[in-house]
Amino acid sequence: MAGNPTTCLMAAYLFLAPALRKLGRLPPPDPRVVTAQMAERIVGSKERTQFLTVRLEGDKAVAVFKESSAITSMSRAEGYVVLPENTIVEKGAKVEVVLF
Repeated sequence: MAGNPTTCLMAAYLFLAPALRKLGRLPPPDPRVVTAQMAERIVGSKERTQFLTVRLEGDKAVAVFKESSAITSMSRAEGYVVLPENTIVEKGAKVEVVLF
């Protein structure tokens, strides 16, 4: 697991929390997902899936990610958008935002 704060926090949401729920014999949570339009064009990585942190402004998803060492970007995030490898999301495109 990477050591940057935002990467660690995303890994905790994606892997640690589900593992702890399973160990505690709790049911998986119902993901809270909303549909929004991207406020800007986003070019994902060519090599890996990315989890882009966003905040919602009305029906728009605004990217708040700066860099993985900038924990302040997470304080403004309300959720994330999954960007599979080699993905381009055009401005105005509909995306699913997984809320924290």
